[in-house]
Amino acid sequence: MASKLLNDLFDAKSCLTEAELRGYAKGELSGNERFRVENHLLDCPLCADAAEGYHLARSTPELPGFSELKKNWSGSGNGQETRPRVIRMVMRVAAIAVIVLAAYWGFFRQQSSEQLFDNYYTAYQLDIPVNMRSVDAPAALMPTLVEALQEYDSGHYESSLRGFHSALAEAPGNEIAIFYQSLTQLELGDARASAEGLQKVAEGTGIYKDKARWYLGLTWLKLGEKEKARTILSKIASGNGYKYEEARKLLKQME
Repeated sequence: MASKLLNDLFDAKSCLTEAELRGYAKGELSGNERFRVENHLLDCPLCADAAEGYHLARSTPELPGFSELKKNWSGSGNGQETRPRVIRMVMRVAAIAVIVLAAYWGFFRQQSSEQLFDNYYTAYQLDIPVNMRSVDAPAALMPTLVEALQEYDSGHYESSLRGFHSALAEAPGNEIAIFYQSLTQLELGDARASAEGLQKVAEGTGIYKDKARWYLGLTWLKLGEKEKARTILSKIASGNGYKYEEARKLLKQME
């Protein structure tokens, strides 16, 4: 079974080649090659685990191949050098075994919740107008919320969080403020507070309900709450709404 998996992994017709995986781990690929490899890793848990295994072993210096070891093991040269050579060869073989075991461990082990979060999380881009002169701006955008959203859009999360606090003091049930405040808290590392806000939005009926579900699922993953994450992601995957395809892939990797 393991042999078949390894053969499938390095089958160029279906998955990445060994050379591509090694080049990706060492950062030797061109921009286009790296883009193609990363796209494939998103859809192929097998190659993703293999890439992680190569990443774990990338800092280990290059070692001679088996053919060279076999040649040196023959004891060619002066007889008095045979014992030191044998010792060196044993040490090299042991080092190679460590690399292989590290790659095997990274290839077959299940990814942690934190790793899955990192693989799927991307910061949510502001998707509503924040120019108060625009006739398209929602009525719920009072000046304090507009300023907070502008700070969020600029990546100034600490100042935007203060702005969201002020906006929610004026309008405690404002879904827009709760949603973006929760995302800001997640960016600042306060996943527990983020989950609380996202839960409120996900259980509501507003425009950010589906998007809040996705980020809530990821937040539960970050917190190590896999069962809660699986419950939310299963709801997303059962439909065809926001991020449903990603939810299905993520659920498979959580099995």
